[in-house]
Amino acid sequence: MQIDDAVEIIQSYVPVLQKGGGGGTSVMDSSLLPLPKDQIQAAAIALYKRATDDAQKESFMGMAKSLALFQPDVGDTPISLEGERSDGTSWRSIVEPQMQDIERSLSGNPD
Repeated sequence: MQIDDAVEIIQSYVPVLQKGGGGGTSVMDSSLLPLPKDQIQAAAIALYKRATDDAQKESFMGMAKSLALFQPDVGDTPISLEGERSDGTSWRSIVEPQMQDIERSLSGNPD
């Protein structure tokens, strides 16, 4: 992915993060994203890999991990991570493993 494309994608995602609020404690519907989740994640990862200092890396990792908070079939109202999905599983049990997978992949620890 070209750096300019990655920057443009992330710039389209930042307002969604800012508007969503919740401080990472709520799950939101993936339909709120400006682009497909995997495309935004690829942009965050590309920028993470090109980051020149720890603060930049931390920022891009946070953006990539925050994508786990966007899930299908949540609806218009954000739901607490402590809430349950329609199948009875907690949202936390879905979101946290996704965040951990992203962090492992970026830090080079696939296990």
